[in-house]
Amino acid sequence: MSNSKLAVDKGIDRFDKWFKDNLVYIAAFFLPVISMLIVYSLKDIYPFGDDMYLRSDNYHQYTPYLQILQDNFKNFEGFFYTWKIGAGMNFLAIIAYYLASPFNLILLFFKGRVGDIVAFFIISKMGLSSLTTTYYLVKKHNKKTLVASLFGMAYALSAYFAAFNWNIMWLDCMFILPLIILGLERLVKEGKYLLYIISLGVAIFSNYYIGIMLCIFSVLYFIYLIFTQEVSDDFKKPHYYMVTTVKYGISSLIAGGLAAIVILPEYYNLLTTLSAKNEFPKEMDRYFSVFFMFFRSLMFVPVADLKYPQSPNIYCSVVMFLLIPLYFLSKKINVKERIGKFVLIAAMLLSFNLNIPNYLWHGMHFPNSLPCRESFIYIFLIVTTGYEAAIHIKDFTDRQIGSVFAGVVGFVLLLEETMRYVFTDTSSSNYFTELTSGIETNMFKIIYYSLAAITVYAFLIYIYKRKTELHGFIVYLLLLVSMTELTYNMKVTSIPNTVSRDGYYESNSAYYKLNDVAKDDAKKEDVIFFRSEEESDRTKNDGGLFNYQSMSTFSSVASANIQHFYKAIGLKTSFNAYSYVGHTPLTAALFSVKYEFTGASPSIPNNFDYLAEEEYTKAPIGQHEKETTNIPPSHLYLYKNKACLPLGFMIDSNTNQTWYTESGNPFDVQNSFLKSAIPGFGKSIFHKLSTDGNGTIQTMYSLDPDDTFVLSGEQDTYDVYFYIP
Repeated sequence: MSNSKLAVDKGIDRFDKWFKDNLVYIAAFFLPVISMLIVYSLKDIYPFGDDMYLRSDNYHQYTPYLQILQDNFKNFEGFFYTWKIGAGMNFLAIIAYYLASPFNLILLFFKGRVGDIVAFFIISKMGLSSLTTTYYLVKKHNKKTLVASLFGMAYALSAYFAAFNWNIMWLDCMFILPLIILGLERLVKEGKYLLYIISLGVAIFSNYYIGIMLCIFSVLYFIYLIFTQEVSDDFKKPHYYMVTTVKYGISSLIAGGLAAIVILPEYYNLLTTLSAKNEFPKEMDRYFSVFFMFFRSLMFVPVADLKYPQSPNIYCSVVMFLLIPLYFLSKKINVKERIGKFVLIAAMLLSFNLNIPNYLWHGMHFPNSLPCRESFIYIFLIVTTGYEAAIHIKDFTDRQIGSVFAGVVGFVLLLEETMRYVFTDTSSSNYFTELTSGIETNMFKIIYYSLAAITVYAFLIYIYKRKTELHGFIVYLLLLVSMTELTYNMKVTSIPNTVSRDGYYESNSAYYKLNDVAKDDAKKEDVIFFRSEEESDRTKNDGGLFNYQSMSTFSSVASANIQHFYKAIGLKTSFNAYSYVGHTPLTAALFSVKYEFTGASPSIPNNFDYLAEEEYTKAPIGQHEKETTNIPPSHLYLYKNKACLPLGFMIDSNTNQTWYTESGNPFDVQNSFLKSAIPGFGKSIFHKLSTDGNGTIQTMYSLDPDDTFVLSGEQDTYDVYFYIP
């Protein structure tokens, strides 16, 4: 036999041994990935279909921001400031809030559409969440078994992931949490602190906001560990507690210090946003009943994410209904640990239901939709507690297992009766009707599919306990049943809508070409700085998506002062967004908007001249259009503003003192600006029209008696604006 043949055989043997030794970790990573790929396939998400999962912030924020980040990587541009969105923004603050995940370094090597990488991020972080949870369970209990990967999968395919998987900036902390807890346990039990420091530091760096919740939980879990830790020598107990507490405190500070490069800029930037204005609740209040929380632990319960009231996403497989009671019945588990886990779980449940703990968990702030953002921590607690019951399953009697099963069946049937109002009560804004919009679920499906799954789990647990020779087979069956349950739940409750992949990118090439036209035109006029805008936007951060400098943005780090200013002069604003919408010739000029992209006519026909156009193929929408071969081409037009100011211009030095911006009428504010900024001007450029009927649009009108309007030019048409508070 040749040496090369021996080398190949040894290589195969080594790989075979490695594969068997690490099967539990391989299964932990790939089972949830396969599960999510199945869901992608069923939802026609690329590469299995023509759609992308770009929902809400994913559509309007992450993808445009990732595009800016990729452009900055490729063009060696700075990461401190960007002119592409929001009339100029602190890009380091955007990175700290949205883009600090180390995963985003993949953009350095990614050649395709940035929107596609979001799907990759979701499934990768899902796989890592399962992997790190499984790793934690194996290391904590020194027991490498495929059962651990079942619980890792339950964590990764939980309701939290179903609800918030589109919110990719939170997912890093989800898969880092198990490493933080493992590091914290090593710190308390062995005095080793390195894993805790590094994992917590990376988590805070990746997303400081969820990092706040991890820091809060680390304090609670540290207290739990100190309470349950066995110290043999009573004389040394005070010394042990003091030394361990000091180690924990210093390690936590070091972890925060490692992330200070993003924490400090973000902290000071957030002080300038509307989110900074929060008042501590004046009194304690509750949101819902205790039964409601247990109801939300069942299969097929719609997730609460964007527009719904305070509702925790806490489902993580109905097998936990059996295992959690068994955990508290187990005499193999230290009674102090059981008491501590009960207190932790109860505290987490109460924090979902009470307003003051909810306020504290979210960093002294009530979240703007997306409720109970810390619920993944509760799920981790449930999953790891359930696993401890599972590894002691042989120690339970048939009577205990049977009693728990009967009690769970009765409790779930009780939930059906107590939660029936969710489907019929119209006093709560048709809560469930809104929640189930576009989701194939109902009370029968929630209750009886959950009961069916619980029965299957109870049967397999019983057989596992009784038939030692079938252990391997039962474990594989449990993995199959669990994966089926979790995948089915994910398919029903997650990814309620998608966007057309081609539709999201159909006109990008046209924008890029017209951008070049605008740059060449500005260069001919020796204009170094200008902004471009759209008559109708695709996202709220199109400047980032199409690589032009804009005055619009949708961002949680948006300046409150700019929002107030935009609102005062008549531009569109919301809680964390402001835009070009509502502009006039004056505000377009003030913001240096020199070019405008439109699908037809410009927004202000008398002020913009045609410059160029590009043709593109519009993506088909619906099956009828997909079957049509001759879809007519669409056009993107570029118009040029005839009256555009540069980035800097001179005004009267007393403008800040004399300009009245609090009138509430943006036309008065704009008139006041000109009178204040231009000495001796004294004229209005907007003139009030008096109608001859209340609410009539087509009407004869006359000028106010004291108006000094003079016709300018020989146009037959004039732009008329309406202010509707």
